[in-house]
Amino acid sequence: MVKNILFIGLGGAGQRHLRVFRELIPHGKFYAYRRIKKTPHLRKDFSVNSNQSLEEKFNIEMIDSISKIDSIDIDLAVISVPSSLHAETIIEIASKKINIFVEKPGSINYKQAISVVESINKHKVNLFVSYQRRFHPLVENLKNLLDSNVLGRIMNISVNVNSYFPSWHPYENYKDLYACNKSLGGGVVLTESHELDLICYLFGFPRQVFSSLSNTYKEKFDVEDTANLIFEYISFNAQVSLCFVQKKVERLIKIYTDIKFIELDLERQKLIIEDLDSKEVEVFEESISNEDLFLRQARFFVKNYSNISNEYCDSLVRNCKLFDLIL
Repeated sequence: MVKNILFIGLGGAGQRHLRVFRELIPHGKFYAYRRIKKTPHLRKDFSVNSNQSLEEKFNIEMIDSISKIDSIDIDLAVISVPSSLHAETIIEIASKKINIFVEKPGSINYKQAISVVESINKHKVNLFVSYQRRFHPLVENLKNLLDSNVLGRIMNISVNVNSYFPSWHPYENYKDLYACNKSLGGGVVLTESHELDLICYLFGFPRQVFSSLSNTYKEKFDVEDTANLIFEYISFNAQVSLCFVQKKVERLIKIYTDIKFIELDLERQKLIIEDLDSKEVEVFEESISNEDLFLRQARFFVKNYSNISNEYCDSLVRNCKLFDLIL
């Protein structure tokens, strides 16, 4: 059982993990290490809660040095530092024989991912990478349908992901976000890697990757804000568009087969399946908040804590290989 948890990093994502794990493990002993202490106490809607400290709200003990965990019996470390620090933090914590739950992407390139997996295997600890959209009921439904081969032969896939990063964190200046800073592991490819993970999770790794990266925003940052990609498979292609400076928010995966048209809309939370011969349409709807997706993911993790498979190490390596090919 998970009883004693160390949180490394308590920005927006870290505090979300903190809220979720406290709900699931109400009597656990929680510790936190923060390098910068920049982010204030946030509510679920990311507004600032100035009436209560994180320590009071979540009964969490702050430590001022990572070395202090050597004298604490820690079951799990939840890592939510900037992406560029994921790999080195994982390796450091794994060396202390502590299991790890890390915010995505877990590493920012293939070389780092290999080092992480070597450390995980050497010290015989578990690694889980937080890609919470895998746990959306509609994604689970689509995965089951694809695995059962009832949707026909895939002919083409189209993926559109649009978001607007200046509106993500109202409590801070968007120019300070890791997403728009190369040194912090930013850029749309790493930041909006959820759908890249889903593509590999649902359809496997592509044979070839073609990419066009650009900066389209009025302000120029040192990372790409738009990526137009083609993933080539044996019998079909996937066209993927990622942009995090688009005010028209979209998360769409369209699959065209020889007998069906399938649309997974994670923004409107609908899965639509049209039979191309009969024209019959099935619509599955499942409204679930992002907070609840994190809760579903954490509940799965806690339930399977002692038996997390190597699939998460494998997907980390696979995803980071894809990042390298794109970038």
